[in-house]
Amino acid sequence: MIEQGNGVVVNVASHAAGQTASRRSKVILAYSVGKAGVHRLSSQMAADLRDLGVAVVSIWPPASATEGVLAQPDAFGDVSGWKPPLFTGRVVAALVAGSDVLARSGEALVVEDLAVELGVDD
Repeated sequence: MIEQGNGVVVNVASHAAGQTASRRSKVILAYSVGKAGVHRLSSQMAADLRDLGVAVVSIWPPASATEGVLAQPDAFGDVSGWKPPLFTGRVVAALVAGSDVLARSGEALVVEDLAVELGVDD
């Protein structure tokens, strides 16, 4: 990407990166810390690579019914309202194909909000 002077790095973070802790929180501490690290790494990479034409964004997908989630119904409960992973992929594809991603470099992008902005339907 550096040699060609353009490109996009998309890192998957999470709302868990900025969620307030509580005694009832179901978010696992290690998961939250890891996602916060991904967000911070993305921010630093964006600053380092912007002048070289490489954009770096961190995305925050919605609750997603991945194969791993679907394989553990007792752990996750009712996931009928969760999005398929393809939804996030379609939103990222629309972002990369149809906008000035470099202008958004360093941002944390909430996938559902981005879908509305870019006109991507579920």
